[in-house]
Amino acid sequence: MRKAEVTRKTRETEINATIDLDGTGKADISTGIGFLDHMLDQLARHGLLDLTLAAKGDLHIDFHHTTEDTGIAIGEAVSKALGDRRGIQRWGEALIPMDETLTRVALDASNRPYLVWKVQFTKPKLGTMDTELFKEWFQAFAQGAGVTLHVENLYGENNHHIVESCYKGLARALRQAVAIAVAPFGLIQQGVGLSQVKADYRLIRIISPNPRTDGTIRQNSLSVERLVNHSLPVQRHQQSAPNLDILKERSVGWVLQVKINDFITRQPGRIKI
Repeated sequence: MRKAEVTRKTRETEINATIDLDGTGKADISTGIGFLDHMLDQLARHGLLDLTLAAKGDLHIDFHHTTEDTGIAIGEAVSKALGDRRGIQRWGEALIPMDETLTRVALDASNRPYLVWKVQFTKPKLGTMDTELFKEWFQAFAQGAGVTLHVENLYGENNHHIVESCYKGLARALRQAVAIAVAPFGLIQQGVGLSQVKADYRLIRIISPNPRTDGTIRQNSLSVERLVNHSLPVQRHQQSAPNLDILKERSVGWVLQVKINDFITRQPGRIKI
């Protein structure tokens, strides 16, 4: 499962963050800064991340430490959940219109942190939050997550729309970048086998050089369509139906997509998802 938890404690802040990269967009955010809570909720919702964040900081001084440290904590949680990053799409991009505003975000989850920030505001504050702190958040996130991140507001007038389009763009670009990479014609990226992702992904379609089209599974020629929340009958062929060990050995070039909660299990005569 691509989940992680990060706890960060300094003299200024105490933060706990959890993330599920394969979530549904659920968020439980509490930073003490209303506008930042709103932006992080957008990040989770549009990135399909399940995100919880509880932060206590020195807000009686200003919002700087809490803003920056939440960016670090969420970024570190993303990096931890990605593990060695093998097999991910890696790049993501988004062009986000929001009324009169248009913002472009591009991301490379390469573990090389860098931020290009081309965003200008015409007001010093949004609500009670200093607009200069948004760059600090994105910088902290890029550093913690290990991503190269370009954020460019192409045009816009409303400051709320400008910054919200930045967070929504990050959400969509990140969603693309952390997805499992599938090459054209449904072949999984070379070097990424079932043994590495078997616990997290449902088999949507398995393609071998001689696929069948009748919905049955054979040991030497596999073709599985629509394995979604139900079992598929297995046609007996020589030995028993393929088990996970066989799939591990022959997984290169097969497709694995879509998160599941449980392990792929096998029953006599059936493969159950």
